[in-house]
Amino acid sequence: MKVSKYNILTEINGDAPVYVYNTLTNDIKKICGHCVKEHYAILSDAGRQVIDDEFIDAYRGFLVENSEDEDVIISRQINSEFGKEKELYLTIVPTNECNFRCVYCYQRDESPKSMSDVTQQEIIRHVSQVIDQYSGLMIGWFGGEPTLCDKIVTRLSKAFSAICLLKHKYYMAGMTTNGYLLNLDCVKRWYRLGIKSYQITIDGPEQIHDQQRIRKNGEGTFRQIVQNLISIRDGFAEKDFGILIRTNITALLEEHFEQYVDLLYHLFGNDSRFHFHFTKAYDWGGERIDSFRDNLLHSSNLSSYIKIAFNKGLNIDKNLNNIKALGSVCYAARKGQYVINYDGILSKCTLGIYDEANHIGKLSSKGNVFFDQRKVDLFTQVHLEEKCKECRYLPLCMGCACPYKNYRDNKTVCPNLFDILKDLLPILYERNLAYDLQKK
Repeated sequence: MKVSKYNILTEINGDAPVYVYNTLTNDIKKICGHCVKEHYAILSDAGRQVIDDEFIDAYRGFLVENSEDEDVIISRQINSEFGKEKELYLTIVPTNECNFRCVYCYQRDESPKSMSDVTQQEIIRHVSQVIDQYSGLMIGWFGGEPTLCDKIVTRLSKAFSAICLLKHKYYMAGMTTNGYLLNLDCVKRWYRLGIKSYQITIDGPEQIHDQQRIRKNGEGTFRQIVQNLISIRDGFAEKDFGILIRTNITALLEEHFEQYVDLLYHLFGNDSRFHFHFTKAYDWGGERIDSFRDNLLHSSNLSSYIKIAFNKGLNIDKNLNNIKALGSVCYAARKGQYVINYDGILSKCTLGIYDEANHIGKLSSKGNVFFDQRKVDLFTQVHLEEKCKECRYLPLCMGCACPYKNYRDNKTVCPNLFDILKDLLPILYERNLAYDLQKK
């Protein structure tokens, strides 16, 4: 056998263990003791021949057969993942209106508009016409703020559920919401209509969050969001349901981060339905960021925050799943995915909602979609640059971490997580070990 070209190893540091991770197979192993330097030298030497049976048995997930060409394996995976449409994945934006004015939000302050009855009917017709081509339907509610459109969410969700039941297709739905209006009644009603997952952002303890995620009138939002989540935690017992709490870390949170994580654990850490995702706040565009830019983190290493959260007992699977094979591939790269805006315009990326280059089509009154196939192809056809072909991280993103920026800037964008992957390997190892123990 020979050494895989996709092995990632942490650095040798005295007597500390070394972790080796294969980005293609997702295998991870801790190397300890007197063999560290020898095994490190072998596993970091891509293509090296290995004939020792004991070594092969110990590191099979980090080796490939001599007859195997890993470039061919990657090509097969790309064809499997992107060569055909699997499920239909629609991100629906029922309104451009939002009840928040978050300091880093890229969306514009426009006259509020919501999806018309006509556009809703066009979406229903469209799904009914095309669903036979797919294995199932996945809906992601987005905004604006989707909870401002209860009637639209309810009407379309009922229709999607009925269509999939009639056509014998699976149906899944989730929502990205600020959480301010997400009360227990909403969760119970929408659960019966298939909405079983939510992403809600909390940006720190009250004094931090309320500087970043404020209402249109300037009032804070922390207490209402947390009270809603507590009501859901205590009043909703279904297990096939989940809430992802996202945190956009800024300089304001740095000194308070451990206190904040303790609060999250106290409130939700013992409920397995709550997961947590930590990232930095970035300049996502728009005008609001100009007055907040000095509070963005530049040099701080995100991994240090993720480690604190993990060590304090929070479920950070979202962060760790991003460093698995295909875990950093953007939804916009998939052929069966598109965003339907409140006005019936179709896009590939929610970040580029104002960019005509991102607009790939329009719904018609009969439910047909008129796609600009040239634009669709620019998002969904994988073209690997030479730097990607030689990259040990390639299986994580397949060159598709951000198809919108690839297209817009005419160069391949690498995921931010690549910079911290090695730092996260000890956590990934411990997490996998804990899961293995639970299965036994």
